[in-house]
Amino acid sequence: MGKLSRLEIKTLRRKQNIVSRYLASLVITTVVVVASFSLFRPLEARITNIQLLETEMYVSTFVIPNDDLVQGSLKITLESTSTYQEAPITIGESMGYFNELIYGRTYKIKIKGDVGYGIQTFHEQTYYLRKAINVAIDFDQYQHTISYSVMGNDIFNIIPTNTFYVDIYDDKTFIQRDTFVIDESRSLYGNGSVLDIKADGYTYRFVIKYDYRGGEATLYESDFKTSTLPVIEGEVYGGLDFISYYLLVTDFAFRIKNPLVLVKIEGSDYLFEETIDIETSPVIQNMLEGLALGYYTFSVYIDLGNGLESYYKAYVEVGGMEQTWLN
Repeated sequence: MGKLSRLEIKTLRRKQNIVSRYLASLVITTVVVVASFSLFRPLEARITNIQLLETEMYVSTFVIPNDDLVQGSLKITLESTSTYQEAPITIGESMGYFNELIYGRTYKIKIKGDVGYGIQTFHEQTYYLRKAINVAIDFDQYQHTISYSVMGNDIFNIIPTNTFYVDIYDDKTFIQRDTFVIDESRSLYGNGSVLDIKADGYTYRFVIKYDYRGGEATLYESDFKTSTLPVIEGEVYGGLDFISYYLLVTDFAFRIKNPLVLVKIEGSDYLFEETIDIETSPVIQNMLEGLALGYYTFSVYIDLGNGLESYYKAYVEVGGMEQTWLN
């Protein structure tokens, strides 16, 4: 596996954001969470995000397996009084896809799988679909700079003008306004940054506004809390009979007390450990081949002053659905 620089990793992340913005530019509507609960809890399962494009739905999930989970049994279903659809998912981060949704209808979305007693429902959420503006902000901190991306759509022409604003506050103090243009497809998209931020645990508020009836209306608000903690980003990949990984450790505030980092991969009757000196090289990479089918836990341990502690974790399936995470 070839080495990637931090710039290349950032580029890959931007490509992911470009894909997200492309999806957002089609037609995004919103959902209202009516209920969210777990029915059966032999393993952790949750829905992390839902995105709607016209009558299509993309549901992001996160599942932590246990030893009894039957490989290949995980799925997510969409159910209503007259609809049933299902899509396969895998452990860790995954995504399911549904189509032909109807506005004004209530749906139940369920994560299901088999832990030895037949198919069970691990998690369920109820959603009501309505026409509205949908918008979100994605954040990224690099040392003393916050970068943000706005993605959304106003296909129903709720915003009366062709501009929107992002107001940024340090605590309650206004520090800057960025102005963006809504394109002909009514896509809300923009990138911005905040320089010279306070990096250690300060909260910045981002407020999206638009002109309305001689004043301004607030569309969306989101907070971002800065940090000086180390950042581990890159790729963990589960293939047919192998696991490969490439991770880059960034510690601009020098919080890591011991440069020796422990990588641990655990599976049923399998344990792999290696120690890497990130002072010599901040890159953690390897490929382990000839692995048995099943679920594996990938962990990175670092020392922030209290000895080695688990700091980064991913869940990987070998021999199942191919999966890649880029953090």
